[in-house]
Amino acid sequence: MIEITKMDDKYLDGLKKMMTSEGLDFNSVSLCLDSLYVVANRLDVLGFGYYNIYDNEVYIDHLYIKRNERLSKLGDSLFRAILNSLQLQGLTVAYMRKSELYDGFLKSENILFEDERYIIDTTEFFSRKCRGSKKVSIH
Repeated sequence: MIEITKMDDKYLDGLKKMMTSEGLDFNSVSLCLDSLYVVANRLDVLGFGYYNIYDNEVYIDHLYIKRNERLSKLGDSLFRAILNSLQLQGLTVAYMRKSELYDGFLKSENILFEDERYIIDTTEFFSRKCRGSKKVSIH
């Protein structure tokens, strides 16, 4: 079963392996492990995402799903898991910077783009139906 969960040491090797196979640099996420979430099938990491807080604003800085898993809608589930975690912490607005990597995804989610960033209102976002197609467990 595929699960989305906060980063745990047991996923570290799988995350490094996935990032290397996808041509990504692990050092770019090594400082964000406390706010990183993984999409995993057992210990095989299929994707990851993380957020950071800058001047009291929360930014989801990265969402990544392995190329061969992108049509399975895991990005939607990962995005929802991160937003849900933020909402449980009492944060109702998150931002994402413009990026070729996920602009198409955010536009398909009808996320508001204003002032050179995407603005995600978690209350409004969670009033919509999830589009994931695989059975996913979120922890």
